[in-house]
Amino acid sequence: MAGMQDRWETEFWQLIGHGDGIQCPLTDTCPHHLDTGKCPYDERYRTLKAFELEKKHRFGDIKLRIASAHACPVFNLIDRLADRYVREHGITRPPVPSEIACQTAVGKPIEVQSIPLKSLYGSLWDLENRWVIQLNCNDPLAIRRYTLFHEVFHIIAHQNTNLVFHGIKTCQGKRIGNFNTRAGDFNEMLANHFSACVITPLAWLEGHCFQREDLDALSATFEVPKVMLYVRLKRLGVL
Repeated sequence: MAGMQDRWETEFWQLIGHGDGIQCPLTDTCPHHLDTGKCPYDERYRTLKAFELEKKHRFGDIKLRIASAHACPVFNLIDRLADRYVREHGITRPPVPSEIACQTAVGKPIEVQSIPLKSLYGSLWDLENRWVIQLNCNDPLAIRRYTLFHEVFHIIAHQNTNLVFHGIKTCQGKRIGNFNTRAGDFNEMLANHFSACVITPLAWLEGHCFQREDLDALSATFEVPKVMLYVRLKRLGVL
């Protein structure tokens, strides 16, 4: 994502940088929120719990009420950011290759490690000479892919705006966030949405109408978690 920023992107990073990382900076002024009383932010914990059910092979037990996010200004900007990210890498059909994460232009190399993690989906380390993304090797591949691009968003955000995560300093570097922490709640949700938009691009889903019965085949085609796909399609209003 090197080069001159478009105006919309500059305004997006300024908006995120002025927030506290915990709540949406548009909470009191967002037309979508004021008109409907609904916000994707309100669904964050239910969605995380649904991921745990999917890992236990209990997808059938998941009952999520997901509001359409078509009118959410912040989510719309993330869709644009993710769409450009995919196009810049020349990806035109699923699945989006995980390898492009290490090709992200952020000023220093990105290394991806798959290691056992006790309670995290993943974590991100800002070292002097490289970024290190750690993924939980105990998770299914689809969840690791989702986590991977979640962490890529944090790296891109770190390059473009103020860091709002509570870092944990160590002798090796600084961990600046992880997939299921409650520090920087809102920005964690943004990272989740960016990842979903990257691995299930809007242009590949718009104009279609899907049924719940389609989720198995779709998740296999895109190599994504079914819960993530379910939430994505619901927010787009195509499921």
